[in-house]
Amino acid sequence: MAQYAIELHGLTKRFGAVVANDGIDLNVRKGEIFALLGDNGSGKSTLVNLIPRFYEVSEGAVLIDGQDVRGMEVSALRARIGVTPQKAVLLQGTIRDLSLINISEPTRQAERSFAVFCLKKKKK
Repeated sequence: MAQYAIELHGLTKRFGAVVANDGIDLNVRKGEIFALLGDNGSGKSTLVNLIPRFYEVSEGAVLIDGQDVRGMEVSALRARIGVTPQKAVLLQGTIRDLSLINISEPTRQAERSFAVFCLKKKKK
């Protein structure tokens, strides 16, 4: 069993000549609450969107429970991730309520607004 729920190793994401994220290393333990803060345009949303593979990494790796997300079926990966958007547009409720909703086909609007996420516990 992996020590970390999420691991980012040398993570870089480029959009053409623009570097959105450059060489990021990060480990988030299971059960840990993690906040990602920064100025507008600093790469926060891009970083979060790399975890469920809404974008593919340019360099480095994203691991969930020790497994590289590139080796996971996208639908299975996304089914394990709960999200809470920065700005609730269509839904109301607590963060807990919203994080338990499983949206199988998120909209572009939702993809861009993800700010907080947590891994769902594996079904036993």
